[in-house]
Amino acid sequence: RNSQRKEILFVERCLELVKIGGEIGIVLPIGILNNTNDQYARKFILRRAKITGIVSLPVHTFVPFGSGMKTALVFLEKYKENEAPRWGTYKVFMSVAHNIGYDSTGREIPQNDLHEGILDCFKNKKSNSSMNVEFFEPNEFVQTLKVKEIQTSFDLNRLDPDYHFLTTQCDAILSKLSLPLKNLKTLVKDPIKSGTRPHGRAQYIEGEIPSLEGGNVSDTGHIIIQNLKVIPRSFHKSHIASAVCVGDILVVKDGATTGKVGMLPKDFPHEECNINEHLFRVRINAGIIDPYYVFGFLFSGIGQLLLKREITGGAQGGIAKSAMQNLLIPIPPKEVQQKIGNDIQNTLQKVFELQNDIQITIDGFKKSVINTFNQS
Repeated sequence: RNSQRKEILFVERCLELVKIGGEIGIVLPIGILNNTNDQYARKFILRRAKITGIVSLPVHTFVPFGSGMKTALVFLEKYKENEAPRWGTYKVFMSVAHNIGYDSTGREIPQNDLHEGILDCFKNKKSNSSMNVEFFEPNEFVQTLKVKEIQTSFDLNRLDPDYHFLTTQCDAILSKLSLPLKNLKTLVKDPIKSGTRPHGRAQYIEGEIPSLEGGNVSDTGHIIIQNLKVIPRSFHKSHIASAVCVGDILVVKDGATTGKVGMLPKDFPHEECNINEHLFRVRINAGIIDPYYVFGFLFSGIGQLLLKREITGGAQGGIAKSAMQNLLIPIPPKEVQQKIGNDIQNTLQKVFELQNDIQITIDGFKKSVINTFNQS
């Protein structure tokens, strides 16, 4: 018991306080519902109670109270005496709340999905067990919000509502494409890798090897090369498996910008370069598929949905390597890949050139300001 996680002890105590057949609503870290390592916790709960509903809360729910942990409301019904666990034989009400009456700064806002829509749907669900999909009418407080029940005859890898809603969206889009799908790991030249950094972290030191991090991947897909952090050459050589080169795709694997995608352009100025632990390097096999097409897909709306779907964890969620390897990529004909790839390549080059021009302009402005002060 001394080694038991506090969340499990909390759930256990809550269920002890509930009468046989009684119901309780508790707040749990979202990681309990989606982390691979926490599957035992989900089994623990389901051996003791029936999950009647799960409502995902926005990450800012408890920020005004000092916590940035993403959480969920979980509604449990304690099993009656001699009632065997029935996981897989009933439906679970699932919903995602985007607005809860205040924003990330604690400022009150009129929208509150919990009060104005989800609660009504949950009550309706309890009185109408045959409901599969329910919509409530949008009003001045709430936008139209889909509330979905899932048949729970699946494994326990993911019980978070965000995942299941995103899965519905992704499946619908991929189905319309009517293209064969392949796992990303089957399209790479080298294994998908993440990096590391030396003790004390990378430093700003001239004459060493650049080490890219999540902040070097821009919103536009290019790699920001100004003020790069660097690592010792000896460290780079001992971690050569995570070295990057022109044409590699970089994916932010954890933190606030998880899922952001970039690609090293042809004129990337560093022959040798590495990455830290917050990035995945994806090196596509050009003999199988166009690398720029794959980047374009991952950068696209559907690609971002697929990546966001795989995020697990609480305060600073991330994407597991296994999830990255198994990401589904639609495979269009070669000529379509090449057309998309060429368009992406040309766009990236223009963005890279514009970024350099902007930086030169900014540097010139800084110098002119300093010169003006010196002359005054």
